[in-house]
Amino acid sequence: TFVLTLALVGAWGLASAQPQPKTLCDVREVKPKPGARAQFETGLKAHMGWHKKQNDTWAWSVLEIMTGPKQGSYYVFSCGHDWKDMAALDVNVAAHDADMASTIVPHVEPPTRSFWRYRPELSRTTPADRGAPAFWSATTYYLKPEGVIAFLNHLEAGRGNGIATRNARLGAIHVFARFLAGRRPEILG
Repeated sequence: TFVLTLALVGAWGLASAQPQPKTLCDVREVKPKPGARAQFETGLKAHMGWHKKQNDTWAWSVLEIMTGPKQGSYYVFSCGHDWKDMAALDVNVAAHDADMASTIVPHVEPPTRSFWRYRPELSRTTPADRGAPAFWSATTYYLKPEGVIAFLNHLEAGRGNGIATRNARLGAIHVFARFLAGRRPEILG
């Protein structure tokens, strides 16, 4: 029974260590050489075109790092994979490397590759009561000076905003008015 118990515990440990299906990401971190950002981006577009011509079934995304110690670098990644997907990439490796050598490599520092795992059990998903997040949404108000108070009252009464939101909007209006006063005072009357 000891051997059977040990085997069951070992099997459970291996099973629990395996990532959930389709949670792996293939991530490349790339930093363009100084002055070569435009050439890198052009080369990356061309390389993504190569993937399309090869009927690559993986979706690839790109993030540009805007702040912090890795500012100016890019993450090029494809998610939603298993280890077997990583082992069975359906692209011709020699042709892939040749295309990268001509389109991307001359314009970047040596890139790094890593594999990341999405952890849904540690992630905060969108609350059910709020629906899917809006990636972009805007409401445009055209205000005349005599309409500012009515607008602020609408924010509180009509939209249910608190006083902090109302005051933030009023502050934004003041900042914009000061901006206009310095550049286009005729607009302010």
